[in-house]
Amino acid sequence: MRQTLYLIGNGFDLFHGLPTSYADFKEFVFDRAPHIYRAAERYLDVRENWSDLEASLATFDTDGVIQDLEHFAPSYGADDWSDSGHHDFQYEVDKVIAALSEQMRDALAAWIRALPTDTVQPRLGSLPKEAHYLSFNYTDTLERAYGIPAARVVHIHGQASVEGAELVLGHAWAEEQRTLLSSDVHSQDQDPRQVEVNQLLDEYFNDTFKPSQQIIQQLQPVFMQLTGVTEVVILGHSLAEVDRPYLRELLLLDTIRAARWTVACRDRQEATEKFKTLIYLGVPVEGVSVVHWDELVLAGSVTGTSQR
Repeated sequence: MRQTLYLIGNGFDLFHGLPTSYADFKEFVFDRAPHIYRAAERYLDVRENWSDLEASLATFDTDGVIQDLEHFAPSYGADDWSDSGHHDFQYEVDKVIAALSEQMRDALAAWIRALPTDTVQPRLGSLPKEAHYLSFNYTDTLERAYGIPAARVVHIHGQASVEGAELVLGHAWAEEQRTLLSSDVHSQDQDPRQVEVNQLLDEYFNDTFKPSQQIIQQLQPVFMQLTGVTEVVILGHSLAEVDRPYLRELLLLDTIRAARWTVACRDRQEATEKFKTLIYLGVPVEGVSVVHWDELVLAGSVTGTSQR
């Protein structure tokens, strides 16, 4: 029996009319959590529309934070010295860190939960309920609009509609790829307040790192269920660098590597880029097909039967 694996990305939700771009999230944060907005605009390279928010978390301007807030660490001999001077600097830096890490994730969850996924119409007609679904989205569009059983959908980075679910939002910059601020050999000669701030900043990068390898290990039982897959359909996934570890892990399975891969694209440029990315990741050239989203709408279903 033919088995199909669907890889679902944010483009799937956008195609169904949901305002799930990071530009939309930017507007939500601007309105609902202005302190997060200000911190992101000041200390992250978020670009105009926050289009690559996850990657921008690795661009945290630690020097800028220190320069902006070091006045909270007055000289120990200052005339207006008070005991709060031992902790104010660290406290103010930690407020910025919290805004760009756990509070950013909380805002993301609130934004996703407010999306009208219950009003989405199934533009693709139908999707097979017996297929496998790996969703990189936080939404429950598959379940609500297409009636896909929850047991068939694995939300790799969490599902906002599940009470208490932790959403994964992060960059791909691992600890070994950067120099720890707290590794300074002369730190014993530093102001202890600066030492503590350096430790807080190092912890920020760890806290905002997307633990893809850890998630992959947790997903091993899921991957082992995919050994019978003969076709893979990509709907709305950008194939961005931060998520490529999952694709590389899937391609370790002989059946996945030998499967027919179909990727939905908006235009010729996107088709070319995604085709090249899949070949780069190890999918054989003859195994890749591209199809325009409109063709899928006209077909009334998505079964991987597109033309190259």
